[in-house]
Amino acid sequence: MDRYLADVEGGVRPRLGEETIDAVTAEGDRLMLGLRLAAGVPLGPTARCFIESAAGLRLTEAGVMGERNGRLVVLDPMLTDAVVREALSVSADDC
Repeated sequence: MDRYLADVEGGVRPRLGEETIDAVTAEGDRLMLGLRLAAGVPLGPTARCFIESAAGLRLTEAGVMGERNGRLVVLDPMLTDAVVREALSVSADDC
């Protein structure tokens, strides 16, 4: 703790480590976070894969999510967590 405080007081930004994520993981993160926005997420490859998956088709047919102005949006905000769970269940192998 003393070292941490000394670093902070000395203007050093202490770091425990760092994480490098690949493009597939980054795109999945964008999808997961973007679905939580009212504006939704652009229909990139990962979003398109999800919307065309069995889970995506089921959610679209139920009126829970859909396409609006080239974006994938959750139409029923109360079900956002359920949509995100389904999106995370679709893997790159499903595309």
